[in-house]
Amino acid sequence: MSKLDELMAKFCPNGVEYKELGEICQSIKDGMHNLPKSSRKFGDYPILSVQNIYNNLIDYHNAKRFVDKKTFIQENKRTNVEVGDVLLTIVATIGRSAVVKIFCQNSP
Repeated sequence: MSKLDELMAKFCPNGVEYKELGEICQSIKDGMHNLPKSSRKFGDYPILSVQNIYNNLIDYHNAKRFVDKKTFIQENKRTNVEVGDVLLTIVATIGRSAVVKIFCQNSP
């Protein structure tokens, strides 16, 4: 029995209803793939990656890449991340997730 099967037997003894993500999500967005040449190692606007999501938490303080205000605003308009959203990693370490509980202090 897999770990998932064990958890479902323990917490969902009557089974679960499977749904497609599109049936239960208002929006599914993809993150930034090709950082602009203006990205750098230090700055005011962190770009999160799989390394910043672990143990159901978002680590805003250890970002390794940053962008300028213009790029941040442009990307933020596209993704529109809000408190309560779920971030899910789909590359590198797949399946990490975390709920956005606060906005990063440096949001414009």
